[in-house]
Amino acid sequence: RGAFETMGAGLDMLPGDIAFKCNFAYLNIDSNEVELRRADRNFEDVGPILCDMLDGQAIPSFPDHSVSVKYATEHRCGVRVRGPGLSDNVTGTDPLKDHLPLRKSMPLDSSAEAAQTARLVNLLSQHLTGKLQEHDINRIRMEQGKPPANCVLLRGCGARVKMPTFLENHGLVSFMIAPTCLIRGLGMSLEMDVIDVPGATGDYHSDLSAKAKYA
Repeated sequence: RGAFETMGAGLDMLPGDIAFKCNFAYLNIDSNEVELRRADRNFEDVGPILCDMLDGQAIPSFPDHSVSVKYATEHRCGVRVRGPGLSDNVTGTDPLKDHLPLRKSMPLDSSAEAAQTARLVNLLSQHLTGKLQEHDINRIRMEQGKPPANCVLLRGCGARVKMPTFLENHGLVSFMIAPTCLIRGLGMSLEMDVIDVPGATGDYHSDLSAKAKYA
């Protein structure tokens, strides 16, 4: 899912890249517990700013690897890691419930690539938290009595799936109207054209007439 979300958010995926479907969360720095897995659903005003700040951050001890971050929607973003020797066979850092400790990424097989990737993910998680913790947006949020969005939960590590295209399978040229990043990424993996439609939101506010018109 990480690759689909990240592609749908607007980041390309090359062979060897890994990506995560991420939440901005509130981490209690003292206890290392994730108090809120979703720092704030009303995040459209500050989410892109924080993503722009995190985009391109260097990963400590991994100078040959790069990080790209792209805002998706609400409290969510996509994170892509590019560089040599990566594996998508690692766990993420999301504890899956509020008030549980932030998880450490672990390799899911005995390969050197999985071990290296888990170490990279843990260092990246710490680094992003440090950058978010000191950002003015979170200082202001705390002054306003709001929880800081000081952690990025790295979820669903994935690589781009190689599969037959929609045209190869069905002999038809296809397109998709899908404002939801996860669904957009699925369509892009099938090499479907993704059409942007004003007013299409992916929720019950979506302008269905506009979708029909563009189709």
